Amino acid sequence: MNSYFSTSTGAGHVTSARHRVYLDTNVFVYFLDRNPDYFSVVAPIIEAIDSGLIIGYTGDAAVAETLVKPYQIGNPALVESVK
Repeated sequence: MNSYFSTSTGAGHVTSARHRVYLDTNVFVYFLDRNPDYFSVVAPIIEAIDSGLIIGYTGDAAVAETLVKPYQIGNPALVESVK
């Protein structure tokens, strides 16, 4: 993700022209797991954030919850991609 994404405690590039969207844990989990039922729903949201069309933000708890599975399965590359 790029600089348009931030946690609720971090600074982001915020302008009044873009909408801000809060992302909870499930959005990240569905995206990272490529969930067959929800990936097609969450992928456009992540892509819009990545391209700067909207501003995504989340809380530290959501980031921590998203990292549980990558740590459990020992996937350091996925952990780094989330951070």
